[in-house]
Amino acid sequence: MPYDPSQTIGIEQQRKLAEALKQQSMTPMNGQMVGNTYVAPSPVQGLARLAQAYVSKKIGSKADETEKAAKIAKNKAYAEAMKTGNIDPSQAAMIDPQFGMSVWQMNQNKQAKIEAARQAELARQRFLQDQEASRIRSGLAVKGLEQTPQGGVKYIPGSPEEQQLKTKMADARDVALKAKEDARRVKMNAFRIIGGGTNPETGKPYPEHPGLEAATGTSAYFNKLMPASTDMAQAAKRITEIKEQMQAVGKNMMPGLGSMAVQEWPKVEALISQIDPTADTAIVKEKIKNAITAFDNFTKLAEKKYEGAYSGQFGQYPQFRLDGGTQGGQNNDPLGLR
Repeated sequence: MPYDPSQTIGIEQQRKLAEALKQQSMTPMNGQMVGNTYVAPSPVQGLARLAQAYVSKKIGSKADETEKAAKIAKNKAYAEAMKTGNIDPSQAAMIDPQFGMSVWQMNQNKQAKIEAARQAELARQRFLQDQEASRIRSGLAVKGLEQTPQGGVKYIPGSPEEQQLKTKMADARDVALKAKEDARRVKMNAFRIIGGGTNPETGKPYPEHPGLEAATGTSAYFNKLMPASTDMAQAAKRITEIKEQMQAVGKNMMPGLGSMAVQEWPKVEALISQIDPTADTAIVKEKIKNAITAFDNFTKLAEKKYEGAYSGQFGQYPQFRLDGGTQGGQNNDPLGLR
């Protein structure tokens, strides 16, 4: 049973009652004189004294049992509190006042230890930072680096390490820019068929290709055998070319993108495969648009990979930004494709 401090009061009351009954049962039974006649004690009085003695013993035994159970519950509560380690001093005091004081002191010591450990960790981190800064200043950290006035580090201008970095950044930037240009070219060809985007020569959206309707839908079956017009043949050819271009560009990018490409390219391929010229014209346009959007997002992975690897160097080498260091001052997408 759970420990209840109020049980102590009940036990004391039971013991007092048992003692009173015991004393009454031990009082001698005296007869009395009625006139000149002595009247002996009644047998009923004897039975009453026996009953008092019996009840006294039972109450005493019950008090002993209750006290024993209370001690067990108290010890169990104490052990459980110590086991959890997260003890409320006020709850501990209900178990035992002295225990409550001990818990309060224990919690104070615990908090002091936590704070001491935190301060020690902060001191350790500061020491490591100072040690690393000292190593950098003495040229022991990374060859080819020097400390900046702001406390950072940078490559030493003209050092071999800087030249290696610039070569890597230039190569990676070329890959990202090629992906961007390939996506622009493929999307431009797509807009020349389905319409939309922005024609850099006119500044207006591309119109829908005049042969698209003839090259799609049920008429496409017959027009494959005998093209109805040059426009139709050109539209049919461009639909095929768009699918082939997206496949070629995506597969060329795969090795350089690693796990990102493994996850995303199958989604793009699935959308490319859904472009079916025999479907209605509106459906063909929608499928091309969906595939181009997914393809465009895929090619942007090359930009994200490049910026993720080298964006920390753009402050020292702004010429390696994908926008050429203009940070928005130059229009790198005149077709409005991105």
